[in-house]
Amino acid sequence: MWRPIIGWSATALAAAAFACGGSTQQELLTSSVVRCRITLVAPQLPALGAQVTAQLSTTRDCSWSARTEAAWLTIDPPSGQGEATLTLGATENPEGRSRSATVDISGQQFTVVQEAAPCRFDVRPSAIAMDHQGGRVFVHLTTLDGCVWRTQSSQPWLRVVSASGGDTSAKIEVAIDSNLGAERSAQVVVATLVVAVNQDAGASDNSACQFSLDPGARSIPAAGGTASFEVWTKPGCAWSVASNQSWIAILTSGSPIGPDTVRYSVEPNPSTTPRSATISAGPRRHVVTQEGSARP
Repeated sequence: MWRPIIGWSATALAAAAFACGGSTQQELLTSSVVRCRITLVAPQLPALGAQVTAQLSTTRDCSWSARTEAAWLTIDPPSGQGEATLTLGATENPEGRSRSATVDISGQQFTVVQEAAPCRFDVRPSAIAMDHQGGRVFVHLTTLDGCVWRTQSSQPWLRVVSASGGDTSAKIEVAIDSNLGAERSAQVVVATLVVAVNQDAGASDNSACQFSLDPGARSIPAAGGTASFEVWTKPGCAWSVASNQSWIAILTSGSPIGPDTVRYSVEPNPSTTPRSATISAGPRRHVVTQEGSARP
């Protein structure tokens, strides 16, 4: 008498079918449970944090569960069946760049994006008073991570020597050359903010910064090479150094203070004609002459 088989596994049934010479084995082994197809439509989350709704679409008999590993994002409800309206809750974004999180719904992954926080900047001090000798001073910039900023000076005697740009808070170093003339002023723009700089006039007595160079000129062979000269001035007197020709490279820091040595390199002269250039060191000029190359 035939009796139904109760509680047999698919594997056991397949084996039995195979033993009987049937074709049931192939049909059972290739069958699989089709995963529910899910779509999620979620708006961009505001930077200040809020609860927004996201629409989950799927078939009516599909059961699902939702989760995320992002600590700043919550999902409600965490599970359900069929179509649903999810509530996504986000905390305030503390950075000036957008952030994203992955939402996993029954093995299917979706990306949720939160807007960047509005950038805001603060500088201290907002004004700098400097004596005629010049020197260096720090400007402290406070902002959110991800907020991009740059600096710009309105005068060549006022230079940013470190932290000229970035995307986070920074300590910006500013160099101010010595002043041998009348009182003067300039500005350093940091992001959207202006730092006003005022410098005293040069002293009328011999306490003012004075400069001398040793030697005042050098002759360089056609093959080029390196050379140097000394700059003599009072301690604390700030000055800058620069060449007026691209074939001379300054090897010394461009923002020295007090006595220092200026080192530079000269490229080979490709012409048979001698050439010359000057290197400015504070208010003084060092003259460089270079021989012409020999005729081939």
